[in-house]
Amino acid sequence: MGTASLQVQRIKRYCSEASIRKRRFLRSDVLYIKIATVGWLILFNALIFHMALQDTYGAFAYIDESVAVLMLIIAVLRACSSTLCVINVNGRRAIACLVLYVVVGLIGNASGGIQTAILPICIDVFTFLKFCIVLYAAIVLFNGDRELLRLACVESRLLIVIVLACAVANLLFECGMSWGERYGLRSFKWLFNHPSVVNSVLVGLVVLLVSDVRKNRMWIYLALLVMCLTLRSVGIATAALVCISVELLDGKKHFGFGYLALVAGAVLYLGYDQIAYYYTMIGSARLELTRTSIDIANTYAPIGTGFATFGSNITANPEYYSSLYYQYGLSRVYGLALGSSSFLSDTFWPTVIAQGGWLGFLFFVAFIYFMFVSLIRKRGSISLSTICVFGYLIIATASASAFFHPTSVFIAFCLGLSWSGTLHAGLELVIQDTHQ
Repeated sequence: MGTASLQVQRIKRYCSEASIRKRRFLRSDVLYIKIATVGWLILFNALIFHMALQDTYGAFAYIDESVAVLMLIIAVLRACSSTLCVINVNGRRAIACLVLYVVVGLIGNASGGIQTAILPICIDVFTFLKFCIVLYAAIVLFNGDRELLRLACVESRLLIVIVLACAVANLLFECGMSWGERYGLRSFKWLFNHPSVVNSVLVGLVVLLVSDVRKNRMWIYLALLVMCLTLRSVGIATAALVCISVELLDGKKHFGFGYLALVAGAVLYLGYDQIAYYYTMIGSARLELTRTSIDIANTYAPIGTGFATFGSNITANPEYYSSLYYQYGLSRVYGLALGSSSFLSDTFWPTVIAQGGWLGFLFFVAFIYFMFVSLIRKRGSISLSTICVFGYLIIATASASAFFHPTSVFIAFCLGLSWSGTLHAGLELVIQDTHQ
């Protein structure tokens, strides 16, 4: 009880000091805030256009990793200089579960001996960590930064107008923004090399806008319309999820079985054809990766084969092409062969299961659960931004690397900003933490 009282006193003192600082309006403070805000907006835009820049200039390939490292360093420095704890108990449990997964994976590397080179292992470990790093770093860094959230929402509305205009033009005539045809229509990819990247970017923008549904409802639905025009099952299913959530959960304090059943039914209905295509067609890359991952988890039970050994992007590099692909015959599957392995990182759960084993799989599921629980409530009500992000990423795990994809950094950035965009949200976390 004494610790809780002391923490509450610190919160009150912090609020008082913050109020005094605001009233002073020192020129240097105002300049610092403006420079910091501009800096974060530049990074915000770099993450939005990361994939397009990467395709044009190879030097931009590491924007997502660079942003993650930068945010981690600044967040650690900020946390060390502050007495406030803005990550609650469930958030710390999520971090602990992810660390345990990493430990299990490294033990798998040591015991299995399939991949022992330090560089690919480190790259793969960071790929697993970067979503969590950016998300919780954003919560620490953006706690109470309403100005940055406001400016990001303004830009989001502008981008949605531009993207919608391009999507409509793509329907009317070929303008270099299509990615094949589906249902007799041109699939919209905008400036990127695949429509799925458009969906990821729009999810991030929607996550920001749902921080104020009443003000941004029209913009949210316009973004969902563009997601449907990509003609990808993941985008259409996510649009349905967001639409149902906005209409049923805005301002609510809890959601019941009816909501979950409705969402699950809509997602399965809209995505069934695509799931059936990828996971029932004998010889397809996703089906073979899934089957093999289960065999590997059983053979190397309970800890798997370790990082950079199966299904991760680094294993598509000819230099680090895994021996498991030869051992299990995957090197003969279209899209998984050495030098032509564009489908190797198109799965999520097979990578988690094979590399971490069944023990690692349990730790990773626990990580997602605790991370979701730590963010699901904001100021006493359901956080729609959390629903949007986790709904999209869980749906995407059926056909993409989801949490490990480069665009996941942008989504984590937006969720952290949206969730902690008011000072009260961060203070509520601290008060909640002192009572647990």
